[in-house]
Amino acid sequence: ETWNQRFFELLSLADDGVKRGDVFAELMQQNVFSKALFDAISFDVAPDKDFLEVEMMLDDNLVLLVRRNLIPGGGILITFADITERSRNQIALRESEQRIRLITDAMPALISYVNKDLCYEFVNREFEKWFNRSRDEIINHHLSDVLGQKEYQTLTIHIARAMLGQAVNFELEHSRDPDNVRISNKTYIPHFDEHRNVIGFFALEQDVTEQRRTARALKHAYDYMEQRVNQRTKKISEINLQLRNEIEERQLAEIKLLEAKREADQANESKSKFLAATSHDLLQPMNSARLFADALNDLTLGDEAQKLIRSLSYSLENLESLISALVDISKLEAGLIEPVLDDFEIDDLITNMVNEFTPQAEGKGLRLRVKTTQTLVHSDTYLLARILRNLLSNAIRYTNEGSILIGVRRRKTGLQIQIFDTGIGIPQDKLSEIFREFNRLDAKKRRHDKGLGLGLAIVERLASVMNHTINVRSVEGKGSCFSITLPYADVSPERVKPAPAPLIDRFNDQLEGARILLIDNDDEICKGMETVLGSWNCNITSVQTLEELQEPEFLTELDPQLIIADYHLDDGDTGFDALEITHQQLDPHPPVIMITANYTNELRQKVREKGYSLLNKPVKPHKMKLALSNLLSNAKA
Repeated sequence: ETWNQRFFELLSLADDGVKRGDVFAELMQQNVFSKALFDAISFDVAPDKDFLEVEMMLDDNLVLLVRRNLIPGGGILITFADITERSRNQIALRESEQRIRLITDAMPALISYVNKDLCYEFVNREFEKWFNRSRDEIINHHLSDVLGQKEYQTLTIHIARAMLGQAVNFELEHSRDPDNVRISNKTYIPHFDEHRNVIGFFALEQDVTEQRRTARALKHAYDYMEQRVNQRTKKISEINLQLRNEIEERQLAEIKLLEAKREADQANESKSKFLAATSHDLLQPMNSARLFADALNDLTLGDEAQKLIRSLSYSLENLESLISALVDISKLEAGLIEPVLDDFEIDDLITNMVNEFTPQAEGKGLRLRVKTTQTLVHSDTYLLARILRNLLSNAIRYTNEGSILIGVRRRKTGLQIQIFDTGIGIPQDKLSEIFREFNRLDAKKRRHDKGLGLGLAIVERLASVMNHTINVRSVEGKGSCFSITLPYADVSPERVKPAPAPLIDRFNDQLEGARILLIDNDDEICKGMETVLGSWNCNITSVQTLEELQEPEFLTELDPQLIIADYHLDDGDTGFDALEITHQQLDPHPPVIMITANYTNELRQKVREKGYSLLNKPVKPHKMKLALSNLLSNAKA
């Protein structure tokens, strides 16, 4: 009978030739969506209802609300309303509620919201545990039903103050179990509407039982000591000498207690710094063992010997991973890691990662693919590389077949690096647990994996140090995707100092006959390096003291093409001191690789300023081979 133009626009219908009296059912057959709408509101659906309401989404994400009303006396009124924005707002609201729920459920405190009718509208998981009730048994129930009348009556004065607009903080004893009285600290914060009317309040509750018990015990001890002093004072005239001895004993005891407390505080403060400070002593022998093991692996030996060498290498790799993880986590806990942010091309770093991990992936029969782009980002190349190494190692470790993809995507918020794998995946209910320290999924099923479960905890903390965002999504049995988002560099390309050229796999051509000078004070390290580099057909000469470098004509006759220098030398000397000598005698100066177990930012920054390359102990031969090939290639170019 009647219609408006908006009806044709919403359903993409042609209005040419439409006139009063045309059959509505035929008009609605013009396209898939109008036909679907007609089918949804026809009398074949709920024929006994005078009113019917249906929501439908069109192919362009347009959401329509369709209402069918029977008009008294005959006829049907059908209205179509565009509710796309409302639908999007509802979805956004649900997502926001989910995020809030995720955060509050992780808090070690009872969190709730009470409306003006004193009924619960929100509680977190800790609240449910405390009252041993499910959320459905609490939401929309009055405080008295959940707390009990006795506790509710105790709280009425505080609730009244909160509903009057006052922030309230108080402590309360809970005696639901006579044998286990608990003390909680409660805070009520009023919730105002836009007219400053109180419409409810937020409640935060924390268990402070142990703190209060400790405080009471200390007060009791103090009162007892004071009482003893008063008693002794009254008898001072009679037992002056005895009292003096007792006071001296008490003072000595107090001194010992204070000293013990000070030592305990120092021990607690230095527990994390200890592992970080012992990096060199732990990793120096590891470096020697690793070099000798890899040198043995390159020899042609019997099957049984090769099997033993592989077992040795595997054990050394596990030990190296354990030590590195403990050192990293202790440094992060002690706040010893600070980022050195700079602008660089992400393509170079990712190419290096692919070259480094391709042999490991191929060793498991996996394909390592990469999709990258030349984009400038602002980050710490060293810390970012450690994050990517952890993620790639995990991807290879937990993938038995298929492939691993490193991809780069441009986002409005920054550049996102994604690492996909086709591995075992992670259960949805475990995604929030994988970043905790010492947490390993399916540890019983993977007993051959000797990790501590620190890798992802280190990844998250390193990302947090640089204010980068880590995300993960996974389907159990199909694979996972870890991603990190980096800020774009706020500079033009010509102002950026070029990152080192990507490492290339041209080992043999570059290393054949290369003259390499090794400076290291450790005889075992020198022997190991000579064995490994000799197996690559390099001509290596090693020195252990600065005096050897200063021998007449030594450096000019050697004319090294590359120098490998250890940072820690004897008698307080460093690799920088040795390189000062080589700088004075060699022109041009050959490229340098500095090797160290020192992970501090100060050393890393100094090496970078000098233009040297840096390798941390224990050195992986494959990584060293990449670095040598790259530096020698650049020097020849």
